[in-house]
Amino acid sequence: MMLLENADRVIQNTQQGNGGGLFWILYTGVLILLLLGFIRWWKNRS
Repeated sequence: MMLLENADRVIQNTQQGNGGGLFWILYTGVLILLLLGFIRWWKNRS
């Protein structure tokens, strides 16, 4: 839950500034890395 609260705070901060696009690029990158890690774990599992 802490990550979600921090993400909301960062989103609010970046919407006020010009860093919103960069934040979303980083956020999407993290999600992709998590997804790839999960897929790798799933393949090794079976």
